[in-house]
Amino acid sequence: MNADLRLKKHSEHAGKLASYLRQYVGFTRQGRKLIYLNAFSARVVDVFCEEDVKPAQEGDCRSHWRREAVGVCDGGDDFWGVEYDPESKTFSSLAFNGSA
Repeated sequence: MNADLRLKKHSEHAGKLASYLRQYVGFTRQGRKLIYLNAFSARVVDVFCEEDVKPAQEGDCRSHWRREAVGVCDGGDDFWGVEYDPESKTFSSLAFNGSA
C-alpha cells in the first residue's frame, strides 16, 4: 500500500498510514471477492462529538465510526479509499476526496 501511494504521488499519506482510522467492507465484483478500505483522518471523531451526533445504537460519539460508514464531502486528501484484491494481493481504484 505504501508503494502504491508513493507511485500515485501521495507519499505524504504513505508515511502516516497508521494515523488514519480505517473501515473495511467486503464485496464481490464479477465473481471476485474484494475488500474496500475507507480511510479518514482521526479528527472526524472530534467532528462527530462537536456536532453531537447520536448513533442509532447506544454508545458515545467517539465510537460512532466503528458502527456506521463514514462519508465526507469536500474533506480533502485526508479522506480516501482503495480496493484490495486478496487473491492477486493488489490495490486498485485509489481515490481521494475532493476539496471545497
